[in-house]
Amino acid sequence: MRATMLHVLTYLVVGIVASIVLDYASLLARPVIRDYMVEFGSVSLFIGPVIQVFWGIIIAAVFRSTIL
Repeated sequence: MRATMLHVLTYLVVGIVASIVLDYASLLARPVIRDYMVEFGSVSLFIGPVIQVFWGIIIAAVFRSTIL
């Protein structure tokens, strides 16, 4: 469990740093890209990572019950 929490925390920190350094807000506002991507700062952008954690728990439970 400790490795999982460290992994999630590392990806969170690196993702935040990358979004600042690479200026995702202006990148996602470009004409062609904004037609396909969600606006930077929208609620769904912040909910996505939380949903991924729960999705991972569901997938892990399915694999655990199938394999074991």
